[in-house]
Amino acid sequence: MNNQSRKIIFISIFLVITALAAYFLWRIFTGQPLLNKNNEIEQINNASLPSSSPSGQVIPVRPNTNNNLPTDTGTASQDRPSTPSTGRDNKITSPNNFPILAATLDASGNTVQYYDPLENRFYQLDQNGNPKPLTDKLFYNVDKLSWSPDKSRAIIEYPDGSKNIYNFNDQSQVSLPKHWQEFQFSPSGEQIAFKSIGYETDNRWLSIMNADGSGAQNLEKLGANADKAVVNWSPNRQIVATFQDASDYNRQQIYFIGLNHENFKSLVVQGRGFQSKWSADGNQLLYSVYTDVNEYKPSLWISNASGDSIGQNNRPLEIETWAEKCSFVDDKTIYCAVPRSMSAGAGWLPYSSLDTPDDVYSIDLASGAKTLISSEGTYNMSDLIITKDGSTLYFTDNITGGLYKLALNN
Repeated sequence: MNNQSRKIIFISIFLVITALAAYFLWRIFTGQPLLNKNNEIEQINNASLPSSSPSGQVIPVRPNTNNNLPTDTGTASQDRPSTPSTGRDNKITSPNNFPILAATLDASGNTVQYYDPLENRFYQLDQNGNPKPLTDKLFYNVDKLSWSPDKSRAIIEYPDGSKNIYNFNDQSQVSLPKHWQEFQFSPSGEQIAFKSIGYETDNRWLSIMNADGSGAQNLEKLGANADKAVVNWSPNRQIVATFQDASDYNRQQIYFIGLNHENFKSLVVQGRGFQSKWSADGNQLLYSVYTDVNEYKPSLWISNASGDSIGQNNRPLEIETWAEKCSFVDDKTIYCAVPRSMSAGAGWLPYSSLDTPDDVYSIDLASGAKTLISSEGTYNMSDLIITKDGSTLYFTDNITGGLYKLALNN
């Protein structure tokens, strides 16, 4: 075989492989039929996503066929109506017109504090919405922040990997090793959970330390699976982190890691891309996953997640958004930023929705009722914060980076 013949064969093989790859990508993102495990053709449009009721009965959930939310869903299997419920006309305003980082409620719970990357300062908004410095000290090029519950401390991380615990009360700081990461204060603020990621896989741990940086100790060995663990204290302090493991193509097994090596039940979730948030009392877990049933778009679910009730009452809320775009008002109500439109595969590629405007909905977790709170503007929202008195919802706009607030008491 001469060189010319070889070139022709190699080019032909390359074109065939390219065509097959393009075909499979087209099939996934356009909702074309997929082969089930018995090699039989089944249509995604007719698929159902099962959820488990408290009695163990399987409830079919139809995939979304439009971009509207229902006014009320008494049961998980109801179809979505063609129009959302009527919302209130709330005006969204901005306390500032510049990018901020890590907005959080202050100690009072009724206003916010944040880092200003333009002025390299930490600020707190006063009752009139005017910023006042938390400290005169300047902090240059802050990359990440983790606040303590009483907001007196913060773990400050920088682009070069250096990090420290800063105390705003006495202006002291403690340096932390660069291989420590993913910090979160305990609900009481007395401890900090984190990952200690050593160079060798045998030296990768879920660890805890005191709030002042002392008394560090390893809690659970993570090894080569460190990326599957997420530090996430439950409000009742039973759980320190979750660990995700794939059960099959469309399901994940979520394991709960406690402080004392407890043998907690696991939670089976119907999808991948697990994100979660705890309810205020730590008895429920709000989470989002995506699956081929709804073209790999993230969908919200709620489940019991405390003690022997873990996994009970696991049900979908029939809303397509991420758990990180939601916030608990109390144990019965959440507010969520919901994209007005979402492309197939958004669960895989969340950055594809960063320029999509969001609407704000209130969701009653007991009845499943959804109420449109605001459809104003073209904000892509993150870090939703609800004040203690329930009067205001603050959020960060991902497009401008600015801080905005939405009145809830109109």
